[in-house]
Amino acid sequence: MIGQPDAALKAALDLDFSPSKTVERIEHYIWLYAEQSRLARAASGPSAQLGLAYGPDERHVLDYFPCGEDGKPLVVFIHGGFWQALSKDFASFPAPAMRAGGVNYAAISYRLGQTTRLDGIVDDVVAALAFLVACATELGFDPGRIVLAGHSAGAHLAAMAAVRGVAGLPALAGLHLMGGVFDLEPVRLSYVNDVMRMDEAEALRNSPAHQTPLLRCPVAMTWAEHETPGFHRQSEALAAAWRLLMPALEVYIQPGLNHFNSLMDLADPGSRITRATLDLAHGKTT
Repeated sequence: MIGQPDAALKAALDLDFSPSKTVERIEHYIWLYAEQSRLARAASGPSAQLGLAYGPDERHVLDYFPCGEDGKPLVVFIHGGFWQALSKDFASFPAPAMRAGGVNYAAISYRLGQTTRLDGIVDDVVAALAFLVACATELGFDPGRIVLAGHSAGAHLAAMAAVRGVAGLPALAGLHLMGGVFDLEPVRLSYVNDVMRMDEAEALRNSPAHQTPLLRCPVAMTWAEHETPGFHRQSEALAAAWRLLMPALEVYIQPGLNHFNSLMDLADPGSRITRATLDLAHGKTT
């Protein structure tokens, strides 16, 4: 796609990248993320390290939830919100299930598109990961077993961290990409770009589907049955592009769920999305 789309195409792309149109009240899910995260933080006790600063901006912060045993893997979760909303405070809710599975858990915030270009947001995520790696001994996790997990725009950022590489991190244990966007040219031509202001070059260099990952690792990819067609195509495009580049790549669909409630399965110890994340962390891949 070159230039600007006509009105009909733009309307179609706007709908493709509007997962909120598939649910009755998106506010319910956002409240659920926040409330379940508040409860997870309250239950974590004094061992959790909240608001660790990895950079100078007020959004350069992360929360770390240890599982209680040194040398265990780490799952780092990157929140969504089309690079324009939410924070780590909406992403604590998977911590209990991760810790119960013998895995440490971290949730990161990053600057948003209202103040920062997408290039800068990717820089933030890479910086947060580099900070965690540098603090691995102090925090008590195994830096050789880090899984990056992300939902929606967070899945994009996790994939871009694998493309870019992270200082001090020679390898990843895995990537778990949930309902993400990976070819940003169609996104650039939609309403999302009203805030993000991507040009064609920025969209291309930040499109994992058109980039070769520096960090090769097993990948799990999932999306909800009731995603928009645009989100289905995005994940299918990355799976096709990376299938021969990664040592293992598993794709599965979450039946009966939408873009928002599918993520809540990450709080369920018995769900497939939780098992897939823990399997990557513990080196169990198919």
